[in-house]
Amino acid sequence: HHPDGESVVLVVTDGEPTAHLDEGGQALFTYPPARATIRATVAEVDALTRYGAAINVFMLGEDPGLARFVDALARRNGGRVFSPSADHLGSYVVNDYLRARRGQRGRR
Repeated sequence: HHPDGESVVLVVTDGEPTAHLDEGGQALFTYPPARATIRATVAEVDALTRYGAAINVFMLGEDPGLARFVDALARRNGGRVFSPSADHLGSYVVNDYLRARRGQRGRR
């Protein structure tokens, strides 16, 4: 509704795709991650990308495999990945939100 606004989705995650909604809207939780959950995650990234929303991910955790997964999703969407410490998570999220509101998403 705001001509100068940008749609941004802020995600705080450990990177592990372990949950998604089924066709009926029920939450499904699986560990280890199921192929259906990974497919649903990628489909949602694609839907948000088509909508024009950037996905900025705040990655908690240090698993290299999960970091690669999160990086791939961000590249697919054109979003960004941040890896703040838990102590600085709040300031990272707020600063990124404010930057996006001002239309400065691409600036660092």
